[in-house]
Amino acid sequence: MKIYDIESQYLTVAYAKGFGLDPMDRVVAYDRLLSSREETGLRPLLLYSLIVPAYSLYVRLLVNRDAPISLSVFLRHAWSQTVCLGMPMKLETKQAVLDGCSGVLRWLDKQGIEIGTASSTRSIDAFARSALDLGFALTWPAQKDRSHGRRELPRKLDDCNAALQAYDSFKRSIPADMTSTGELTYRAWMARDIRFCSEEPLDDDWDCSGIKEPAQKRPRPELALDSGNLVSISGLF
Repeated sequence: MKIYDIESQYLTVAYAKGFGLDPMDRVVAYDRLLSSREETGLRPLLLYSLIVPAYSLYVRLLVNRDAPISLSVFLRHAWSQTVCLGMPMKLETKQAVLDGCSGVLRWLDKQGIEIGTASSTRSIDAFARSALDLGFALTWPAQKDRSHGRRELPRKLDDCNAALQAYDSFKRSIPADMTSTGELTYRAWMARDIRFCSEEPLDDDWDCSGIKEPAQKRPRPELALDSGNLVSISGLF
């Protein structure tokens, strides 16, 4: 089993798979076996993810690809007292993100955070794929509608992000598959002297044009589930 540095975090940005924005700015799921995003008429979404690989913790945000937010805005939120993960000593990312973020490099340097490409491409790729598994999380009840249970799509982008943040917060409170020793070290890590971000974010600190939407394989409707099957596959691919 790989051992990760507890003072290292991953930053990934990727196109959301199986989800897009409709003309009313609602997040809609589509079946990638039946059609492509372009064929559905949906606009693309980017998923920003901050990951603590040592404990498989995530902070995620869906963003309209046509109006991307700055990385420092996202990181300031992820490193806020509200989220309570704290700032790392080292931030690892992919080359495509690093190539476009000259502005955020200076912002991170002012806070004593080193940034570079991930030491393990296989590892960051695996966590990035896991972050893109959004089907269940986007229907998770946000705090404001906890008593009403899960909410099915389509939902407004802000509501989806509230649900996503509620789900990630829930998962951070109860990490899965953790041994008793692992739980002790996790609790000690969460109780450490945490550094929170106080630096004001930048308005425009990166260029997302280097993030490419993966080419989708030809739709295979013959592999899709029967319409009478109660299990939806829209969030699985």
